[in-house]
Amino acid sequence: MKVFLFLFLIFSLHSTHETDQDIPSRDHVKTMIGIAEMLIEEGAFVQAHSILEDVIDCPYQWLALKVVILLGQISIHVEEQSSLDEID
Repeated sequence: MKVFLFLFLIFSLHSTHETDQDIPSRDHVKTMIGIAEMLIEEGAFVQAHSILEDVIDCPYQWLALKVVILLGQISIHVEEQSSLDEID
């Protein structure tokens, strides 16, 4: 019985360790959001969108909300730019 519990404990720790590596850290997500904000200010919308797509599935609710808001800003900027291009 002790062997079974020991093996179960090792297996459960191993499986949670693997999933923890797949989840980006809060600091990583904040850094990516900061980089995306700078890119948006510079007008590099495609690059900012790419960075935000990588962290949109983060488990941190407020940071995920920030990512969605930034993606919305990008779509507004792109839409405005395309409407200005049609006028010219």
